[in-house]
Amino acid sequence: MPSSIDDHFVNLFERKETTDVSFEVDGEIFTAHRSVLAARSPVFNAELFGPMTESKMETIAIKDIKPLIFKAILHFVYTDSLPDMSDEMVIITQHLLVAADRYGLDGLKSLCEDRLLRDISMDTAISTLALAEELALEELKDRCLCFICDPKNLLLLSVTDEYVQLMQCYPSLLKKIGDGIRGQFQNPNQLAIL
Repeated sequence: MPSSIDDHFVNLFERKETTDVSFEVDGEIFTAHRSVLAARSPVFNAELFGPMTESKMETIAIKDIKPLIFKAILHFVYTDSLPDMSDEMVIITQHLLVAADRYGLDGLKSLCEDRLLRDISMDTAISTLALAEELALEELKDRCLCFICDPKNLLLLSVTDEYVQLMQCYPSLLKKIGDGIRGQFQNPNQLAIL
């Protein structure tokens, strides 16, 4: 079977001898190809080929992103997929979603959102809701609100410091949670559960 373009890009990503730009992220160096980055991200395009100072630099310092997250960004740029992120997957995916938004990587943003939609739990609902509110991701926000508004979940979550902080940072969510609770009381099927 002949190799596909995907295989060639994975090979390009793994081989370092043809790279023409380096990134320093918290002391770690990552190499890449300017043209590939520019083709995949409008932000990289502006940084690498526009009038910005970075376009003239061989090594670009990246701030506010952890090396693991930047490596995942590069993995996506070359493979159009998420890397294996089994350890602390939700937290990593949340950070990766913010980075995808920062670099205009809509495909990565969508993959991260899909993964977060599948992994809403007592441990992640509040932080994921805050992120969804910050990035205006309505489907993710609605799904988190639905989870939080479940009376059993709300009873446990509403007494946490994380919940109190969420309400202080995003007071508009308090109204949405109130609306969600009222909506559940109006549903006769939910009353039987309470």
